[in-house]
Amino acid sequence: MEDVTFGDERVRWFHEKCMTRWPKGLKHSGGDFWDHCISVAEILQNEMRAPEDICLGGLYHSCYGTIYFGPDLGLKRDEVRDVIGERAELIAWEYCRIPHPRIEYLRQENYPCRLELLLIELANYLEQARRGAIRVKPEVHNDLDRMIQDEIKRKSN
Repeated sequence: MEDVTFGDERVRWFHEKCMTRWPKGLKHSGGDFWDHCISVAEILQNEMRAPEDICLGGLYHSCYGTIYFGPDLGLKRDEVRDVIGERAELIAWEYCRIPHPRIEYLRQENYPCRLELLLIELANYLEQARRGAIRVKPEVHNDLDRMIQDEIKRKSN
């Protein structure tokens, strides 16, 4: 994937949908929703070196609304799938569906797209922590790191 920039049609499409729905921006955890989404994708791409489908799933990680962030864009799954692909859309869909408390559900080894969702959850946490939107809790970061490592080991066996 190219850098997560407006040179990528999949990024431009999502940005257009966000700006059409919320022309003055939508607030998300003390910042702007779009800035949050693009920052999550950049962390996945530039710091975690995640595969393209996970980066796109991270960009769209709240496009259908989540248990913690209710507004959605009114997007249909098939239209998102047509733009970002089947796997990336599934990852975004599954992330939006994780119940509260998110980290407890992600502890389940059989949770759909678990590794992908753990990576997005870590990027989501890091983005908000760096912005000062949430209080940094080293135990959360360490817990997510441990679950990611365990899932990688489990999948490689």
